Formats: sequence, structure tokens, C-alpha cells
Amino acid sequence: CRERKVPVWQVVAGVEDGVLVKERASSQPHPSVVIRIVLADGSEAETVWSWLPELERAKLVTVFFQG
Repeated sequence: CRERKVPVWQVVAGVEDGVLVKERASSQPHPSVVIRIVLADGSEAETVWSWLPELERAKLVTVFFQG
């Protein structure tokens, strides 16, 4: 996000209206999902989130920017 000068809050905010691309229940070490989002400037990205059961929270793993 720093390299692309995209604030992390935009990535987090985009998840609410994002589109689930793939569920990866068997991914290790934790289940994860891929969600396509639209940033505040209209650009698209795919995000990977992993569920951390011990913390009962999702963790942002990575962001793939389109184009």
C-alpha cells in the first residue's frame, strides 16, 4: 500500500461493499478469502484476508492492484 500510496483505511473500507471472489477454507495456517474491492479513487484491487480464530479477527494478508 505504501508503494502505491494507498492508505490502508481505503482497503479496509472497500471490503464492506467488496465482492467475494474465493473462499479458501483449507488454506494454511488459517482460512482465508479473496475479496475484490473498489478504492476511493475508483481503482480496483483484490485483497486477501485471513481469519485468526485465536483473536477472533480478520488480518489483511496482501493486496493485488489491478493494472
